[in-house]
Amino acid sequence: MRATRARFSWFCLVWPLACAARPPPDPEPVSAARAAPALTPAPESTAPESPSPPAVTPSAACSDDLAGEPARVSCDASRFVLAHPIVLHPDRPAPDEPTRGVLDRVGQLMAEHPEILLLRIEVGVGEDPGPDPAERRAALASAQRRAGALLQYLWRRRGVSAERLEAVAYEHDPKRVQGRERFPVLLRIVQRAPR
Repeated sequence: MRATRARFSWFCLVWPLACAARPPPDPEPVSAARAAPALTPAPESTAPESPSPPAVTPSAACSDDLAGEPARVSCDASRFVLAHPIVLHPDRPAPDEPTRGVLDRVGQLMAEHPEILLLRIEVGVGEDPGPDPAERRAALASAQRRAGALLQYLWRRRGVSAERLEAVAYEHDPKRVQGRERFPVLLRIVQRAPR
């Protein structure tokens, strides 16, 4: 039987395609004396079960409450939650309070969280400019200038790397407008490093 198996192995080395269609020879029968002993089941362990993790209580759940802070990262880590609306005119060198305090805290949080790779500064057109294309373009350009001014402030004054910032303007969309701001600002975290 061993000679047959050796011839079959040599044949498969020389003509491998022929072996694919031909089944291998039957294995040698195993005598009762050489059979492996039967396995007996292991006795059940008497070790106590590990305790289940404690349930999360509602008080331990994350909340987007600012608790006196001017800004913080939201619970879902998708944006910054702000205490005050951000108002920055593009022709002024620095924003007034409370916008300055909010932006200073955002810059501080960006330094504390290097895993935030890209922050998108989204400035929308808060008031509907109407159907006139020229007015829509002018409103969108004004929103883009404000987004660029916010990027410049966070980069030059707060030391946030420009590679981590993106300034984007959006046309008027009633779903995006929450208050009566002329140019509502949303600081959206669009890219994070994997943990």
